[in-house]
Amino acid sequence: RILVVDDCPVSSRMLKFMLETLGAAGVDTCCSASQAIAKLGQMPSESYQVILTDYHIGQSSGADLVRRVRCNEESFNAPPIAVIGMTGDGTITEDCWFGADMVLRKPFNRKTLHDAIISLKASYNSRSPHQVTVGPDQH
Repeated sequence: RILVVDDCPVSSRMLKFMLETLGAAGVDTCCSASQAIAKLGQMPSESYQVILTDYHIGQSSGADLVRRVRCNEESFNAPPIAVIGMTGDGTITEDCWFGADMVLRKPFNRKTLHDAIISLKASYNSRSPHQVTVGPDQH
């Protein structure tokens, strides 16, 4: 199961479609950190394997969502999280790393998304998060 958090309905649908064409089953979407926390709380025993959150999600940010999930790791079964953001958005490299497993930079293609999901699932299975950046402007 994958949870996509994005306040832009078009981006959310496009990401869900890309994930489904890659074979992902059980892709849920929501548009805010509050909705994501509610979804995570509804299914603690059958948790998400990956959370993909946009950096800019309305009233909150992807970094805020990461912090909230990491502060409640036991409650949410601590899935790995990728924060998605635009290339050149300096705030992403600064404050998203607090607990995020990956930063996925826009624009990205299906192969980049596939590789990111594989890496995040490996992180989930090993429970040893590793921080990586994928997409344009990799360092």
